Amino acid sequence: MVDPTRGETPLALVGVDVGGTFTDAVVAIGGRVHAAKVPTTPDDQGEGVIRAVRAALDAAGIEP
Repeated sequence: MVDPTRGETPLALVGVDVGGTFTDAVVAIGGRVHAAKVPTTPDDQGEGVIRAVRAALDAAGIEP
């Protein structure tokens, strides 16, 4: 178990699904799951993945 009082950073799990219309991301941390959905960026799918992960981190209150 991670102890944030000792300066340890909890483990975060990230999942991403790139679809034709939306890119979804979830962040699981500390027993909670936070999700985000952004428009897919067909010309650069990596950009959509970054936006979705950042949005999910924002929802979790985590700074990237």
